[in-house]
Amino acid sequence: MIDIEALYYSYDNESVLKGLDLHIDARSTCAVIGPSGCGKTTLLYCLAGLLKPSSGRVMINGEEVKDIRMKTGVILQTNGLLPWKRVWANTALGMRARGFDKAEIQKRVTDVLKELDMLSHKDKFPAQLSGGQRQG
Repeated sequence: MIDIEALYYSYDNESVLKGLDLHIDARSTCAVIGPSGCGKTTLLYCLAGLLKPSSGRVMINGEEVKDIRMKTGVILQTNGLLPWKRVWANTALGMRARGFDKAEIQKRVTDVLKELDMLSHKDKFPAQLSGGQRQG
C-alpha cells in the first residue's frame, strides 16, 4: 500500500510537487499520467527513495520512505523495455517478479494491453513498435 501525504518537492526555487495526497491500495495498479515537466518522474523518484521530499511523507506498507528502497525499481521511457522479450512478457515482468499467480497476470496484462490499444501487438518485440507504442 502506498500513502502520500502533502508531498512537496522543489528543484531550487521551482516547485514541482505541490501538496500531493495519494493512496494506492496494495496489489493494485496505478498509472501516472501528465504533461512533460509536471512531476511524474520526481514522484517516482520520491517513491523509490532516490529523492527526499521538501516536505510531506511517502509511506509504503506503513513505513516511511527515508532512504533508497532496494525492493523498488524505476524504469524510465528510454531503454525501459527488454529488447529480447515480447510486449506481453515485458508487461508481465513486474508481476512475475513479485510472485503474482499466472491467472492474475493473464487478466491484468490483457486488461492493460486492451486499455492501451496494444493487445494486437502482444507478440511483437520492442524494436517492432513505434516510439509512441513503446512508451504506451
